[in-house]
Amino acid sequence: MTYQLHSKHDNNGRLTIGLIPENSANEHENRMRLGIIEAAKKHNVNLICFTHLEAITNQSITYGHEAEQYQNSHDILLELIEQFDIDGLLFLGWSVLYDGDGLDQIKRHFAEIPILSLGKIFPGMPSVYCNGGENIQELILHLIHKHDYRKIAFVESWIEDSRKDFYITTMKEQGLFDPDLLVSATDVSVGSLADRPAKTLSLLLDERKVNFDAIIVMRAEEARIMLELLLERGLRVPDDVCITSYEDDLSIQYAYAPMTTIYFPFYEIGYTGCERMIELLTTGEVIDLTEVPSHIVYRQSCGCKLDDHASLATIDLATTLQKSEAEKAALVTKMITKHRHDLVVEEFNQSLLNTFSSSKILDILEPNLELLDIRSCNIFLNGKLSNRFEYCSHIYSYENHHRISTEPTVHIRSFNRQKMHEDGESKLLIVSLLHVEKNYIGHISFEPGPWDGLLYLRLAILLSHAFIGTHMVDKLTQEIILRKEKEKQLSYYANFDTPTQLLNRRSFYEAISQIADVDRFYFCYMDMDGFKNVNDSYGHAAGDQMLIEISHRVQQILSSYVLKFSKKQFVMGLHEDEEVDAIFRMGGDEFIAIIPDLAEPGVVAIINELIERLRMEYIVMGKRVQISCSVGISCFPHDSDDRMQLVQYADMAMYRAKKEGGNQYRLFKSQMMQESLMRREISNHLRYALENNELSIHYQPQVDCTNGTIIGLEALLRWNHPVLGQVPPATFIPIAEESGLIVQIGDWVMRKAVEQMIAWKHDNVPPIRIAVNLSAIQFFDGQLVKKVRTLLEETGWEASLLEFEITENIAMKEEHISILHKLRKLGVAISVDDFGTHYSSLSYLKRFPVTKLKLDKSFIRGIQSDPKDREMIKAIIFVAKTFDLEIIAEGVELLEEVKYLLDNGCTLIQGYYYYKPMDPSDIRKILQQSTTSQL
Repeated sequence: MTYQLHSKHDNNGRLTIGLIPENSANEHENRMRLGIIEAAKKHNVNLICFTHLEAITNQSITYGHEAEQYQNSHDILLELIEQFDIDGLLFLGWSVLYDGDGLDQIKRHFAEIPILSLGKIFPGMPSVYCNGGENIQELILHLIHKHDYRKIAFVESWIEDSRKDFYITTMKEQGLFDPDLLVSATDVSVGSLADRPAKTLSLLLDERKVNFDAIIVMRAEEARIMLELLLERGLRVPDDVCITSYEDDLSIQYAYAPMTTIYFPFYEIGYTGCERMIELLTTGEVIDLTEVPSHIVYRQSCGCKLDDHASLATIDLATTLQKSEAEKAALVTKMITKHRHDLVVEEFNQSLLNTFSSSKILDILEPNLELLDIRSCNIFLNGKLSNRFEYCSHIYSYENHHRISTEPTVHIRSFNRQKMHEDGESKLLIVSLLHVEKNYIGHISFEPGPWDGLLYLRLAILLSHAFIGTHMVDKLTQEIILRKEKEKQLSYYANFDTPTQLLNRRSFYEAISQIADVDRFYFCYMDMDGFKNVNDSYGHAAGDQMLIEISHRVQQILSSYVLKFSKKQFVMGLHEDEEVDAIFRMGGDEFIAIIPDLAEPGVVAIINELIERLRMEYIVMGKRVQISCSVGISCFPHDSDDRMQLVQYADMAMYRAKKEGGNQYRLFKSQMMQESLMRREISNHLRYALENNELSIHYQPQVDCTNGTIIGLEALLRWNHPVLGQVPPATFIPIAEESGLIVQIGDWVMRKAVEQMIAWKHDNVPPIRIAVNLSAIQFFDGQLVKKVRTLLEETGWEASLLEFEITENIAMKEEHISILHKLRKLGVAISVDDFGTHYSSLSYLKRFPVTKLKLDKSFIRGIQSDPKDREMIKAIIFVAKTFDLEIIAEGVELLEEVKYLLDNGCTLIQGYYYYKPMDPSDIRKILQQSTTSQL
């Protein structure tokens, strides 16, 4: 970008740059301004900072309403800037001041000088920005592959932005995306930002009933509050749950668990922006867009080791009781020597406020201010997060050793200016406390005049001594007792599952490392078949009730056989020891038991008894429910002497048992690992299948058997790999769903099939309905309806000739009803595939906008041999006619099957009896020759 220069320069030949910030009290903005100042010093240019607060003050506008009055102050601000000869102007691009007419006003007033945006891209204007979205992907991959987190929640900022898209894409690529774990801006749109963390946790844990093992929060302040709320719920960080933040500041660096965060380069953006402006003013040219990279800082909250700086910088007042005054002095001296002086007070303050609440600090300060030889101070108690350093609810003033008194609500900076004017000197100590829910964070600043490191050192030691002095002995003694009891409770909740009272996933991994003096043992990995349907049909309260009953049955069968552990290993402060069974709830409906010292037949006999017991009827919310259990078994040391590997092997065996129908066990076999590797290889090849034109669509006709007319086609996906050959759909489609690739592939199938219909139409083939299968993953995409609407508009294909086949599991989910209604509103048809093979309620057919039911081929195969299948077919046909739905049978291969279906009112047939799936050229010939076929 090139500019015509009109540089004015001052009398000393220096350039002058103007800066318009948004909020001079904002910590992040202060960092950016420091960067600008450093660059200005380096290049010897003048820097003038103009603020809206100054413009408002000049007009005597009442404090407390800046947000509504910012726009009104534009004219005043511009007049203020015009009083100075500036060569270029920097402004904060993300500020709400530049939404609407704000930026246009500035550009009109200063059309002859360059203007540069910091933090946000504006078309036609040089901008310095940071795109931290890619770090979201890096952070997620770190949590997954470094720490084995799987259920990662994401909390969007108070406004929607692209970082959420990086989260969705990355989780889908890893096959881990769950829409219930995504908390969007609109999900927690509450009045105060301080209320968002509590609302978020309530939404995830109480309303949605989802268990997450990690959570990414977009704002540092919210992450700090959420950390406290997690602790109140008995969850320890990072032992039970990981929490990370997007922004980085002191409140999370020195929190209870120093927080892993994405460092956003505010300082670097300011420094680079100032240099770009200087470059523009001296050469007339500048790069349009300059990206400043962000990076991840790994700390303790995700399970990483705390770096030396963070561990040194935190003064933990809870442990200073054991330190002598000399040790304290040495610690603070080391901090001053090793790190920047201006960090010392902030770091000390964070430790202080992480230990005591605001009211307790006031109680302690009152008798100890005289001890600290502080003649006067002002303590500000703030009640609003949005005005962190501006307004306070109360001011507690300590003057000449008098008791603390309360002042009315005022503006902090105005109060300070007034006091300094009255007293002629700065106060020695100012404490600003911010109240957020039940927790307090804040800022302590010393103002002794010129910098004196020894004075800081002395004050830090004296404050620390006072806070743990004689005035606190009684309170600390009581607190220690309460803390011990709380630690006991927290350790129990950290290691035991709340609903079932079994040991949990965390305690499992701790326990398996301690197994000793056992020559042989088995991991028995249990997963309930159909449990999710219970949750979906009856709710999570019913699911919890059922989990309790499942755990009781598991204990009744296995308690006599499993390993025993000492309960003291898992609960702190127990006086009497007792044994606890090695039966663990791993999460959801998954359990693991450890059975020692038995031969394989003995273990198999026990597991068969367990499977039989678990499939017996349950009474849930007054309803009779039946589910089953799949079990995978691995053996130490027969299968491996690596205990973590054994867990994976048991999981593979369980997956095999479930895949083969469930309600059974499978012992781990080495070929299962080979199949797992093959699945991984197929997944890797599948990522390039579309790009390499390896996918194709075959079409299978649907026939009206009363006259042989072809009334529709089903589009069936095929994959021909150059090395693997023809890969069966039953093999690669589940893998595509697990990896999230099914969304891209499904979009391609939908468009390709419609385009094929249109091509045939141009060849004088009569238009015919095309049925396309939809995956459940495509419903989670959030763009399905928009994609279908766009496809119909772009191609001109008639909506009534497009049908989507969905599985019964998709059709019967409450959260999908709105999407189905929107699709039907477009005019497309909805068919329920494999109807009758899953756990569903007929009442859903009355509410869900389906148009057709599809008889599953498993029923068709039993027409000649199984009376129950014949009765099931009659029942489904009756249900379809009752609800005025079309009915079609798939997998029909024999004449006897056709006759039975026709006799019972099902006239639409799909199967090899008429046509097998064929490539487009063969189908085209059939459709052109005739649209009818005779029995």
